[in-house]
Amino acid sequence: MNAVKRIDTVFLQVANLEDAISWYKDVFGFNSVFERHERHERYTVLEVGETAITLMEKNSVNKDALTHPILYFFADDIEKTHYKVKEHSLACSDITSEDGVTFFEFKDLDGNPLGVCHF
Repeated sequence: MNAVKRIDTVFLQVANLEDAISWYKDVFGFNSVFERHERHERYTVLEVGETAITLMEKNSVNKDALTHPILYFFADDIEKTHYKVKEHSLACSDITSEDGVTFFEFKDLDGNPLGVCHF
């Protein structure tokens, strides 16, 4: 028996919480399920299936520290998702297929490296 059943949330650091919330809602249609906007701690939890994404506002975000995507989203319609992401992202690769998986990678508003896949 495994000690854990699933990933509960993924944390992404963002420079401006309101801009990041708008970006994720515009691109993916995610809904906020919890928010904390206090002086020393500002974050919003977005509903993404079983695993939430928590956007945490930080004074400085090191966009170049990560060289591989933090996570991949799964999409039923990868072409439609690619079109929408490409319109709103800082950088977006072409759709690629390898070993039965179709995917692309992109950077969000804060330069966080992410991806979308379909199989």
